[in-house]
Amino acid sequence: MADIEVTHIGTVTPEESRRAVFDPGEIAIVDVREGDRYASGHISVAVELPVSEIELRAAALLARGGARIVVTDDDGISLAPAAAARLQAIGYQNVRVLAGGLRSWKAEGNELITGLNSLSKVLGEFVERHYHTPKISASKLWDLLDSGEDVVVLDTRPLEEFKHIGKDGSHIVSFRPLHERVVLRSLTAEEKTAGGIIIPDTAQEKPTEAEVIAVGPGARNGQGQVVPLEVKPGDKVLFGKWSGTEVKLNNEELLIVKEADILGIISLPVGGGKKKAA
Repeated sequence: MADIEVTHIGTVTPEESRRAVFDPGEIAIVDVREGDRYASGHISVAVELPVSEIELRAAALLARGGARIVVTDDDGISLAPAAAARLQAIGYQNVRVLAGGLRSWKAEGNELITGLNSLSKVLGEFVERHYHTPKISASKLWDLLDSGEDVVVLDTRPLEEFKHIGKDGSHIVSFRPLHERVVLRSLTAEEKTAGGIIIPDTAQEKPTEAEVIAVGPGARNGQGQVVPLEVKPGDKVLFGKWSGTEVKLNNEELLIVKEADILGIISLPVGGGKKKAA
């Protein structure tokens, strides 16, 4: 892209910016630093828009061309003026630079927050304090999972953060089946239960063992009442080989079936051992 001449760009002080965030008007605080600088400390309501991605992402993040935009970087001179000029060049009319950047913001007693998705985390902390959400310690959760208790761990963080670090066995929440449908994850040979059912090799269509990931609310009976499903998340089940619809969710191959396609729930016999199908 050709260089854009940086004409005079107006500035706003940290105090003016802070007041503008709380007034009824529309405003966007745009942090244009590159790499991990945003996560190392940013204004709580700032959106991350690296200067190298302005033309690619601005329209998705800044939908209204007439909205007030305050551009910030570390010092107010290294990146922000050029970034503001590029925003003006693609049609944004009301663009200003935060005078002194984040150094000035912090020097005036305002806070910077670290990490990503900070506002959603703050909301979660507010809900936890206000509604006294029950807690469980990490060590107790590990003990429950290791003991074989009927526990389902739901991780509601963004997918990329979940992939970066997540508890083994937890599931990212992204899909809820409707009616009597069930989401299954086929188990590999190593994952199948020690006391699983042995199917003769001569069977033409071998049932497949799977884990239930999610279930719908149930089907309606003749009286219009919803009848809950018998299976639940975490159950190990057998289903017909050619049943259901294959889907890919969160980069994982899953299968959506109706409960009627499930042949049965696998439960380990007391004392272990193998159980053969009749």
